[in-house]
Amino acid sequence: MGWLLPILWLYVVYLLTIAVHEGGHFLAIRRAGSFWRNCYIGPLHLRPIGKPRFSGSLFGGRIEYDAPPRLRSFSKDLWVGLGGILANLALAVTVSLVLAALPKEWQQWDKQGWYLPNIALWSVLAVLGSLLPLKLPQFNSDGLYLYQLCSEHYHKRNDKR
Repeated sequence: MGWLLPILWLYVVYLLTIAVHEGGHFLAIRRAGSFWRNCYIGPLHLRPIGKPRFSGSLFGGRIEYDAPPRLRSFSKDLWVGLGGILANLALAVTVSLVLAALPKEWQQWDKQGWYLPNIALWSVLAVLGSLLPLKLPQFNSDGLYLYQLCSEHYHKRNDKR
């Protein structure tokens, strides 16, 4: 039973990094003047109206939103795509700074602060994973979204010349 608690903590830390990532997208979506429809964080399915439901998936996350065409622009879409990545980077830097400020005995993996390095590590892994241009069964990665966005923008600019 001693192995169950650390695994549960790792899963909670994983969900925390996913929530921060999707929160970054949410802030960028709201800043762009758009509205979110659904947000998935691991097994949670959140909607603007109604109670949270279970999504049936234990891993991953995504946020779905509506952007009226008149409000869309390359820069707004770029910020929406980068929102989650930047939020995870900010979390990793913040946790690393907090960890560096802790007493040495708290920085050891076998003490009470063992989960802090995991938060920073998961955040960095989320950034790296998000940048990969992957087409996944349920959704496209941020990396693929950003690649397609930049490619489309580049071709539009070159077609005008």
